[in-house]
Amino acid sequence: MKRILLVVLTLLLSFLLACCGPQETTIGREPEQGQTESETEKQPDAEKQPAEEPETFEPVIEINTAALEPIIKFVSAFNTYPEEFTDPGTLSDYALFFAAASHMNGSFEPTADGISYSLPILDLEAAVRELFGTGVSLSDGWTQQNYDPYWVDTENGLIFRSSMGMVSPLLYPYRCVRTDDGLELTMLLLTDPLFAEKYPEIADGGDPASVTPDMVEDIAADMTAYVYTLRDNGNGGYTLAGFRFRNPKPVQDGQY
Repeated sequence: MKRILLVVLTLLLSFLLACCGPQETTIGREPEQGQTESETEKQPDAEKQPAEEPETFEPVIEINTAALEPIIKFVSAFNTYPEEFTDPGTLSDYALFFAAASHMNGSFEPTADGISYSLPILDLEAAVRELFGTGVSLSDGWTQQNYDPYWVDTENGLIFRSSMGMVSPLLYPYRCVRTDDGLELTMLLLTDPLFAEKYPEIADGGDPASVTPDMVEDIAADMTAYVYTLRDNGNGGYTLAGFRFRNPKPVQDGQY
């Protein structure tokens, strides 16, 4: 009887040890049949974001030449004193003043001294709104600042400038694409060293109209560019809603 009891106790002890033994773990185990190793590891990878595609920078003009030319002329007013912005309400008085004065360049009237030209202050303030939108204006103290070669005569309500013209950067229209509410225009700066070294005859004051896409094909992506955001104003025209430099480089000869 004791022998039977001993056998029963031995079997019971073996059963208890088996139940309390180490549990199976999935760490480092081999994939189950029919399951690849990549499938067993895909859970952590699922949280990773896909890599962004590199930006394409191809010469794309989505409007015809007849429409492009007045747009280029419109934004050129901002080239005298360009500032990066996404909200025109944050622009300095200098950026607003020089853009408006350049925009109204043809409206300045010669004065009696024969060496200067004048424009009503009200016309300049209206030009700010035309360029940047009806809610944009110069600050309250804008007339107290120095805008050489312009000067402000508040007593007579006039802006004066000398006959000296303003220097404009040499720019080439490389891209003009439609956006949800307007256009984005990209102009390559032809005084960029990458271009100037290849075509000094153009960079030194030549005609930007002589530039062709194949001349900048291999360097355009690395050249400095002026990028303008234009918003449809609802009246068949645009306002300047943003500006940024692409690939800005150290200033040379007063220009980026």
